Amino acid sequence: MKCVRIKQRTDDWIDSDVLQCIKDCDAAFYTYKRNETEDNLLAFRESRNKAQSYIFKAKKSYFISIFSNCSNSKSLWSSLKQLGLPSKKG
Repeated sequence: MKCVRIKQRTDDWIDSDVLQCIKDCDAAFYTYKRNETEDNLLAFRESRNKAQSYIFKAKKSYFISIFSNCSNSKSLWSSLKQLGLPSKKG
């Protein structure tokens, strides 16, 4: 018997394409670590850069879609609070 932790995606901008890019990057890194050749290093760097740019674009489009619906400052601040912006209370 094996204990397995089930993870839930907490961020709304994460989708299946982002997860696939991350898995590809991890696989390329594993391949590079098993056989440290120049070709494997270049493949890892390429997949890492692709994953990072895809994550950046996914976050950007998610936040643009959230903030484009804000018509006044009250809706803007409620959106920021839902995203987890900390308050100044302390």
